[in-house]
Amino acid sequence: MLYEIVSKDPEYALGLEEVILGYTVYKYQYYVGSDEYIMVSQQATVESVAKVLIVDNQKRGLILILGKHLKYPEKSFLPDLPGGIVEEGESEQFAAIREAKEECGVNLEAKKIQLAYAETAYYEKENKSVSKLLYIAHVTGSPDITLSWEHSDYEWTPIDELQSVVLRPFLKKAVEYSITNGLL
Repeated sequence: MLYEIVSKDPEYALGLEEVILGYTVYKYQYYVGSDEYIMVSQQATVESVAKVLIVDNQKRGLILILGKHLKYPEKSFLPDLPGGIVEEGESEQFAAIREAKEECGVNLEAKKIQLAYAETAYYEKENKSVSKLLYIAHVTGSPDITLSWEHSDYEWTPIDELQSVVLRPFLKKAVEYSITNGLL
């Protein structure tokens, strides 16, 4: 974490105020009887998560079922889409392609994958900004699925039934947006 001190007398601090500017959180401490202050800036962690909805030629979307999740047990055995955290030096699109290969054994072509929905959220408790992206990939046929250790099962769900699948909030919004706007 990066801290920058601007002042000399922190023992005179009256209060603390937080202002979020871009991805940096600035904290200001004001001093009794003066216009001096101390500014502490703490750089937020920034990450991106890329997910992909794979759609076959029968207009069905691939839904993965998470296996037992040790770090976040509340995510265990829930529906999910292939995807994950974008690694340093890779694009979000390439991350979605890589994750599809790793998590379900499906090879996607860059020219057949399109960005459908994105949102960014700031999580104050973790001092983290996360951009979440949903890509849509149309594939020929119904590819063979080879699940990774992260998932326990999968199903091909008709597009018109996707809105009834209990997905995490971002994925639910992204799928609803994609259906409403004719992207699926």
